[in-house]
Amino acid sequence: TKECTLKKVLIKDGVATLYFDDSFKNYDKKQELRLLEALTWGTTQFSDIEEIQLMMHNQPLEEMPLDHTPIPEMLNRSIGINHFETATASLHDSKTITVFATRKIDGEVYMIPQSRRVTNRMDTMEEEIEEIVSDIQVSSGFTQPLYEDDITSKSFQFQNGELILDVEGNLLGSDQEVKKDTYDCLVLSLSVLDGVEKLQIKVDGVTVSPLKEKTSVAVNDLLYNEVRF
Repeated sequence: TKECTLKKVLIKDGVATLYFDDSFKNYDKKQELRLLEALTWGTTQFSDIEEIQLMMHNQPLEEMPLDHTPIPEMLNRSIGINHFETATASLHDSKTITVFATRKIDGEVYMIPQSRRVTNRMDTMEEEIEEIVSDIQVSSGFTQPLYEDDITSKSFQFQNGELILDVEGNLLGSDQEVKKDTYDCLVLSLSVLDGVEKLQIKVDGVTVSPLKEKTSVAVNDLLYNEVRF
């Protein structure tokens, strides 16, 4: 958005409230959903912010001002990012599946999240995990390591915020070392699931990690796409 002024930000109980004036309308109508996604993901990158609320003239926004994209009551990363779809009317009656894939830009490998909306009838973690693993195949133009390496989920356990997923397939290389890019895509994709605070990945019952000293990873410790100065 061009010449947009953020008047102030208030943070309380994990919610960041962003206050705008009429300059908030200075965006391309066709990019409305992308703007909403970018505001949400950009603001919630900080560990003490889980949700955001948008205000214009001190009034909460229930829809975006130009193309009237509905704004969910709880605006967090479940909205997704880089959607395949361009339609925006289904934000209230569907949910988002977000997967990460690798993409090389100027010689550097980046983890790129991309989302698509699925029916609200998908209401179990098992269904979401299966969808995440299978959805890696979809995005054209990205390197799809989970698809290329033919990885499938066998079983999972979820307790006290920790997700332990057992997979089969080629997550390990010929030297039996874990394939880091593939592992990172899997972990980042699973970290988006609601309630997941810690992750452990197993291959045929044996815990694997690119870092031998770590058997599990905390979601808040995940770092990716670091900018070098």
